[in-house]
Amino acid sequence: MERANRLKASLTKRGVHADVLRFCEAELLQENYFHAVFEAMKSVAAKIRDISGLDGDGTSLVEKAFSFGESRNPVLAINTFTTETQQGEQLLD
Repeated sequence: MERANRLKASLTKRGVHADVLRFCEAELLQENYFHAVFEAMKSVAAKIRDISGLDGDGTSLVEKAFSFGESRNPVLAINTFTTETQQGEQLLD
């Protein structure tokens, strides 16, 4: 339990989003670190679905949410993509 508390404190100190911790708290308390990471990753997909209104999972969800597509306007933009560097950040290569 002490180890899980230290890990949780470390993640909080590093600024891990509260939603990620909420998704994997039970696994951290059980010191089940493999499943804690797995649940944390699932929280990212859930957040993408919540924000974008899209469905799906995995690569297809991420591509639908962040790719430029035909309209050149991603559903979720991570920046203003006004510079070449920002456009590169948004691409999924």
